[in-house]
Amino acid sequence: MAEDNLNSKNSQPQNNVPDNLPGVEVTDPNETTQRISAEAPPQKPVPEPEIKPEPKPIEQPELPKQPEPKPEPIPEPQPQQAGAPSEVSKLKPLRTYKEDLASVMGTRKGSLVGMAAAESEKRYSKDGPKPESSTSKASKNDFRKRVGIIVLSTILIVLGIGSVFYFYGKSNIDTTTLGSKIQTIIFADNDLEFNVTDLSRRQAINELAAIRDRTQLSIGRIENIFLTESFIDEEGVEKRTLISANNFLNLIDVQIPTSFLRSLARDFMIGVHVFDGNQPFIILKTNFYENAFVGMLEWERYIKQDLSPFFDQVESTVVPVKTATTTTEDLKALTFNDLVIKNKDTRILKDANGNTVLIYSFVDKNTIVITTNESTFGEILTRLTSSRTIR
Repeated sequence: MAEDNLNSKNSQPQNNVPDNLPGVEVTDPNETTQRISAEAPPQKPVPEPEIKPEPKPIEQPELPKQPEPKPEPIPEPQPQQAGAPSEVSKLKPLRTYKEDLASVMGTRKGSLVGMAAAESEKRYSKDGPKPESSTSKASKNDFRKRVGIIVLSTILIVLGIGSVFYFYGKSNIDTTTLGSKIQTIIFADNDLEFNVTDLSRRQAINELAAIRDRTQLSIGRIENIFLTESFIDEEGVEKRTLISANNFLNLIDVQIPTSFLRSLARDFMIGVHVFDGNQPFIILKTNFYENAFVGMLEWERYIKQDLSPFFDQVESTVVPVKTATTTTEDLKALTFNDLVIKNKDTRILKDANGNTVLIYSFVDKNTIVITTNESTFGEILTRLTSSRTIR
């Protein structure tokens, strides 16, 4: 019996499970079942790591400065049973554009706009030269248009002002017509026009001397010589205008200070008084007595020479012809002296024979009389007084 049992054990398939394994009980040779003994600790399930969804990128970079967010801590895995594989992986937090900007703003001074501009410059420096934007081109075109408009407007304004002054000046010029009565400083018995257009100094002064010699009036009468010049108006019509005192003195090229010229008024008178020959005279009006007085004193050295031959002495029944004329050298030696005529202070120039060569006086603070004869000076003074009484 014992041998039968031994043989039957040897003929059945053997199981590799050891008999002395604690907590394992073999009930059937063909089927092995295992039970977890109460002595062995149970195995806990490993929790899977929680993965956060990927945040969407922020489209607008203009965000206030924020501290870098701290990533949430990942829960530590529970201890596993010995021999089990570890499948837990540590995931790094995702980087976003917002976080990069916040970190840069925290470590570096600058604005979002400046950073964007720097990034753009960096990009263009790599790809090639920075292209010119359409906005800058438009601004340059606008600037050029504005400059052109300003220049054109300035030119038009200057031309307009010039035109106004031109036509206004033309309208204020005293034009004369033949046969019209000329208004004079003193009453004149006769008027004679003398056109000085395009005449030189010698031609003008010689023609005045010729007019003086041709004057034929009764004794004591005065002829007025009014000087004119011709011009073409805007309608193409030739007209004549009275010249001013400055124009006359510049025409005969007198040697006087410019301050004296500036002190003179426009109106003046040139004439011939028939008494003891034909005596020339000039009446000037001034607006600045002090400058005119100083100017006449300085003109004393050249006045006789500047007004020659119109103011040269003429033949008379009193003075012989030979002694009536004086040379330039004689005039340089002559000097003016003070003399009272008709209760007026005058400056008188006489030659070596005592003959009067020239007289001038400020009959008032606005009127200068220049002549060659004391009787002519008295007649002019009388007519000035009467003309003021009539006015």
